Amino acid sequence: MFDKLSDLISQGELQDALYEFQDEYFHINERTPSEAARLCVLEASIWEGLNDGTAELTALYNGLHYDHTNYEIYYMLGLYYMNINVNWAYLCLEMALDYCTDDGDVQIMRAL
Repeated sequence: MFDKLSDLISQGELQDALYEFQDEYFHINERTPSEAARLCVLEASIWEGLNDGTAELTALYNGLHYDHTNYEIYYMLGLYYMNINVNWAYLCLEMALDYCTDDGDVQIMRAL
């Protein structure tokens, strides 16, 4: 669904990704909650790449508002809190593991 945005982020073209995100975000209320949460995860990835922790955290919290069962949000929150509050990071990663159904992603999280 957000293939172009994902590709731009993967290629490190964050300014272009930000413009693409703005186009997608304009229609966020027309999306299902899981799609809206996925868009918030992509937004957080952009802000992470641009080293804006405050905007990243805001995007992740917005994603929780749309879908509190999205494991990618909890995973990113765990990484965000890793150097700030290890207890919160642990709890976020535990939540990510609880909601994750992808075996490959579970292995990555367990390796942390």
